[in-house]
Amino acid sequence: MSNGIVALAFRVVLERLRRWRPDVVVTAVWAVAVLPVLVAAARAIAQHWRPIGDNALVALRAHDVFTAHQPLLGTWSSASLEAGKDLNHPGSLLFESVALPVKLFGSNAGLVLGVAVVNVLAITTIAVFAFRRAGRLGAVLLLLGAVYLEFVMGSELLFDPWNPHVLILACLALLTCAWGVAAGDRWALPVYLALGSYCVQTHLGYSYLVPGLLLAVFAFRLVGRRAVTKREWCWSAGVVGVLWAQPLLEQLFGEGEGNLSRVLGARGSDGLKIGPSLGLRLFASVVTRPPWTARAGFTEAVPNTGYESPGVLKPLAVMGGAEAALRLLLAAVAIGAALYIARRRSDTQGLLMLGTAGAALLVALGSMVIMPVGPIGLTAHQMRWLWPISVFALCSVALVMARATAAAESPAVWVGAVLAGATALLTLPTYVQPAGPAARHDLIPVVAALQDQMGPLEGIGTVWLDTTRTPAFDNFDAAVMLELQRRGVPFVVDEPGLVRQLGNDRRLADNADVQLYLVRGREVLHPPDGTDRVAVAVSMSADEFAELTDLDMLAVDGAGMTADEQSRYEELLAKADVGSVAVVISSIS
Repeated sequence: MSNGIVALAFRVVLERLRRWRPDVVVTAVWAVAVLPVLVAAARAIAQHWRPIGDNALVALRAHDVFTAHQPLLGTWSSASLEAGKDLNHPGSLLFESVALPVKLFGSNAGLVLGVAVVNVLAITTIAVFAFRRAGRLGAVLLLLGAVYLEFVMGSELLFDPWNPHVLILACLALLTCAWGVAAGDRWALPVYLALGSYCVQTHLGYSYLVPGLLLAVFAFRLVGRRAVTKREWCWSAGVVGVLWAQPLLEQLFGEGEGNLSRVLGARGSDGLKIGPSLGLRLFASVVTRPPWTARAGFTEAVPNTGYESPGVLKPLAVMGGAEAALRLLLAAVAIGAALYIARRRSDTQGLLMLGTAGAALLVALGSMVIMPVGPIGLTAHQMRWLWPISVFALCSVALVMARATAAAESPAVWVGAVLAGATALLTLPTYVQPAGPAARHDLIPVVAALQDQMGPLEGIGTVWLDTTRTPAFDNFDAAVMLELQRRGVPFVVDEPGLVRQLGNDRRLADNADVQLYLVRGREVLHPPDGTDRVAVAVSMSADEFAELTDLDMLAVDGAGMTADEQSRYEELLAKADVGSVAVVISSIS
């Protein structure tokens, strides 16, 4: 009987595929939108890109999927610093989404391919659901929006697994599905819940946007008397049950307080909030930024800003309150005019898209107002959803205006297609946004040199990675752990945040044979007594390091150096201080 059901299902699928006729123009623009992602990924693999910092942790945990170290939670969250206790992002969907290519092709090429697939799927979701709502014009406009976001991100973020960046295109897909939910699309709700789960589990910054927007579009649906069908409820319940099973297991059966309880308990923090005044200025800085300044605005619109004194941020290089208010007023007028036109023309899809965009903007603004600044200051990664929300709002206005006259709709499709092609071409050359781990791409050769020398650690026993010497925002420890994993060397940690990151089964508990830590800068020349230097990578050429070693021997021996030699010695020491690192080990008795 089961074989008959499978055969029947297979015939149904084949019949639907036989009758499926993709729109040629939409398919072409979809290919244009996908091209920058594929080119960036292929170039990264050809240039032997390697993950560093938090990206290396993503690769490590992706390897852990379907092993004894199965991750149940996401990465450790910087919100822990504000909460005063260690928190993780709620779930492990990021690791699982890239696990298969990582296992098949390794932690370097596999991670690139995994993130590229995630972004291609997001672009495909945008095309499909936009086409279902507004045909060729809707699909082309939102695909143009996706290409524009790719240009703003720059090529190197199109395969970047860092959690704020891997969600940018997925967020635009989420907004497109929200539009579908409002319109009663039977497949939009389960896909929205799948994307929303992916976003919330990957980054806590989406914890207000996803449920807040869902409530808003449900309200639109009720007003339009578009009931949720039994099939939608069943699919939606299944999606939520499957995707949230692991975080719930950790909450109910994990050691100590569950992560979901920690997250919910941390939201009442009394720390500094962004507040209405600064929130409006930052909101306007992103939402109303002209396209020709958008790429620079990825880092400038919300500038990373530390504290001048406790509880007081340094002055921000961002627009003033009056300018922000004026810009937002003009944006509101544009949206209001589009709403008026859509209502006069009974453009239901245009109204629903505008309503979805407006709800997303309001939820985003509310989230910013109550958002904690954090102990390290203001950072843009907390609110990366603002960029796709801005694009979706712009596309909603463009859709209504283009549909306002029948004569304008067809030219708008071709204009959108041409703009998408031109923007995609501009996105193809290498461009590195100075944000997240990608900002330190210059360290990749140093990491590669270090990892390639770690062969002697194979078969050495269980390694304890001692992080007491690790500076803040380090990019090397995670890469070393990733290489230990690749070489089959078991390792343990004792720092509480890393234990949360890597799982309790990697906690140090009298189960290590060797202590390993990293020394940096000029200390690589003289590792601590009782240690052996296993690997060393320096931020200079081999000839320069040999010269530095010779001069250092003169200095250690007390032999006199000429003034020129002393000057050269100091120059090379200063160069060694920037990016040089060594792996040292000592036995544990």
